[in-house]
Amino acid sequence: MSSGDVIAIRQRSRAAALEYIRRTGGCSRADLMGELGLSRGGVAHLVTALVEAGEVEVRLDRTGRGKRGRPSATIYFKSPASLVAGLDFGHSHVAVALADLAGDIVAEIETPLDPEMNVHGVVGLAVAGYQELVAEHSGDRPVVSIAAGVPVPLDRATGTMRAPIRKSLWALEPPAATISNAFGVPVTATHDVSVGAFGELRRGAATNRPDSLYVKVSSGIGAGLILAGNVYEGSAGFAGEIGHVQIAGSSEQCRCGRRGCLESLASLDAVRRQLQFSHRSTSDFTAVISGDEIDPTARRIVTDAGWTLGRVLADLSTTLDPGAIILGGQFGATSSVLRAAVEEAIRRYAEPSIANTIEVVVAGLGTRSELVGAVMQAVDNAASRR
Repeated sequence: MSSGDVIAIRQRSRAAALEYIRRTGGCSRADLMGELGLSRGGVAHLVTALVEAGEVEVRLDRTGRGKRGRPSATIYFKSPASLVAGLDFGHSHVAVALADLAGDIVAEIETPLDPEMNVHGVVGLAVAGYQELVAEHSGDRPVVSIAAGVPVPLDRATGTMRAPIRKSLWALEPPAATISNAFGVPVTATHDVSVGAFGELRRGAATNRPDSLYVKVSSGIGAGLILAGNVYEGSAGFAGEIGHVQIAGSSEQCRCGRRGCLESLASLDAVRRQLQFSHRSTSDFTAVISGDEIDPTARRIVTDAGWTLGRVLADLSTTLDPGAIILGGQFGATSSVLRAAVEEAIRRYAEPSIANTIEVVVAGLGTRSELVGAVMQAVDNAASRR
């Protein structure tokens, strides 16, 4: 092997190590040995070189002082003096976060949306929040990448909704272009469910679950498919649109224009409507839905929604054999009653050998999966340009 070949191998190992350390948010030398297939000595030499170059830092865990042996050491990516921004456009809010190039969030802000606001007003709120964060927290650090999650599936070829059938303010707008024009820089836009799945994969409940379904249950319902450690969006970008699976025997009107969709029966908005009717009240009921101590009528309505959702997820699980169902969103990440009902339905209806291996867990990032996922996409976009 020539000296040039040796240098090339070392460069590839260095780049792979740096990417792995950044992507995982910190790892041990043993982790690097397993990931790169290097010997202990090879990893030690590599880490030393990265530390000397100022690209990583090693921190010792001294909390176990008094225990036998050396303190454990974790290797962290040393973020350059730049920032990224993540944007989360929900049905009822817009959130903005600034983070360093290691993906650690510096500051964030969330603003509720007026349901009558148009798309340019919504994007304007995101710009205002972004400018406020930059003014207060960026210092001299430039923002080098921005990524956004939007609450509609996007056609990969055109960047728009394939068919504007939903009652959505994004229906006739190309989100990436609209947001980019408002910010004055290129912004990557992706369906928020895929962004949420990516957040859970990088920093949440899917970190050690490379084959999972992230299910966002909020004003709408959608699934982010995590297959073999990657988020799968389908051939055109529409994978996981389970909110519009038809439920036999149902005639509830859905915002997509059809009747009997899962979303019209089991979403947060659908459950709130049922509670307002059953309780003869115009209250919001979000706190009731999310709590454990709920009255029998509310518990039955939430449980029915969970069983309806779980029945659909059981069929999907039988097809894909995921290791976990991760419930996120304003409803899915907060309601233990919903989670229990989903789990029971999957146990009942999925193929038994699959049903018995599936974990049903709440999102590790709570209701922030989409915001963190947008940040991590911005980090990856920045890294790809370096």
